[in-house]
Amino acid sequence: MRKIILIGDSTIDDNTCGWGKSLNKYVKYKVINLALSGRSTKSFINEGHWKNTIKILNSDDYLIIQFGHNDQKLEDISRGTNPFIEFKENLLTFVNTAIKLNAKPILVTPVERRVFNDEKKIENTLEDYPLVVRNLAKELNIPLIDLQKLSSKLYTDLGLSESKKLFIWYDGDLVGKPDNTHFNDSGSRKIAKLVASELNNILSK
Repeated sequence: MRKIILIGDSTIDDNTCGWGKSLNKYVKYKVINLALSGRSTKSFINEGHWKNTIKILNSDDYLIIQFGHNDQKLEDISRGTNPFIEFKENLLTFVNTAIKLNAKPILVTPVERRVFNDEKKIENTLEDYPLVVRNLAKELNIPLIDLQKLSSKLYTDLGLSESKKLFIWYDGDLVGKPDNTHFNDSGSRKIAKLVASELNNILSK
């Protein structure tokens, strides 16, 4: 049976209430979430998680790839990657291997953090990493889900106050140290719906 396999970081991981936890509610295929908290493209490969992914990636499966948050951590040599060099090369490894296995890779720009500027617009906190993903999808002519753009619009539309309700640190009041990266159940579902809407369009073609 065709399945959807997710690889990425804590913003997707089931254990951190990432959007991957909720995706199976909105798509028709079985979802296997292999995303892991704290991983970058580099550490996902070097720790053997990519090898484990390949073992279950079959012909006609969909491989959804979203990294960037931890690749930004250049001070950590085990995770940080230059966006235009190693980050791109690692994404190419994922994509090219999937294609060789007759699977169907889908690139996803990293979900944006909830950081508003003085003009009440969402800032780009992800530097050049989403740009590399967009350019690579165009270069290789493979599907792209621009989750940075979609999530930024969601936060902006909700506004400064309402958008807090998507994140783990806020539940009607401050319940912990502000964390504008990681979602609660509501946020997981909202972001998963954004991904699923784009994904279902891709799958219908």
